[in-house]
Amino acid sequence: MSGRVVGRVFERTIGSPTEKAVLTCLAEHSNPDGEMSFPSVYRIHKETELGLSTVRAALSALRAKQLIIQTRGPAQHRPATYRVNLEALSDLPLVEVYRPGYAEPEPDLQHPAPSPLAAGGRPLAGGVRPPAPSTRPPAAGDEPLVTVSKEPSIEPSEEPAAFQPPTPTPSGNDQTPWVMALTKLQRKFDRAEFETWLRDTEILRIVNGSVVIGGRNTYGVHWLREHAGPRVCVALTEVLGRKVDVQFEVAPPSPLPSTLGE
Repeated sequence: MSGRVVGRVFERTIGSPTEKAVLTCLAEHSNPDGEMSFPSVYRIHKETELGLSTVRAALSALRAKQLIIQTRGPAQHRPATYRVNLEALSDLPLVEVYRPGYAEPEPDLQHPAPSPLAAGGRPLAGGVRPPAPSTRPPAAGDEPLVTVSKEPSIEPSEEPAAFQPPTPTPSGNDQTPWVMALTKLQRKFDRAEFETWLRDTEILRIVNGSVVIGGRNTYGVHWLREHAGPRVCVALTEVLGRKVDVQFEVAPPSPLPSTLGE
């Protein structure tokens, strides 16, 4: 199983959520080079929760786009073997996602914003200071000075912004410990892995020192058990101040809002 290949898939725009789910499953079963991926059609169907005919159609579409290459045909009691074409994957456009508080936008080099350090009287680039305001009393004939109020300079924050969880949570439990744990986990996973598997999770319940975390679907819960269990356990132990066990389950669907006027 290769989380690196899965991350490469997540950060690219495939053009079809069905094809991306199947390609993600193939990447999950490949080696770090994207090779030797041989899950059966039935296994892909169970892990992605797509229909069998939908999985077959997605595999054909991915082969037509040269995103996967069949390196060995199917045989008796042996499924086909695929290779994820990382070169073709790199040619696809990146997924553009910006969420306030998590990722900063790219700076505009053609229209740079004025530096707040210059407005506050601190040194500019090259160690040059802006001219200090004159303290000479006005002489006869001088034009009256107009005082312009300046907004206080804003110091750039050195610490990354705290993780903001989705609201409301279906379980109705206090999510404060999990928000603190996600802030720690945000630095321990690749961006694609965190956005896909951890960002929308929540605490379902805490029973007898065991914390049950809810994932979005069966495939997400499987990934959390395989790749995130120990790190989630360490993060929650640090937040709660005691050793805990971690379990993963599929979270119940969010309740639909009631229609006005009913």
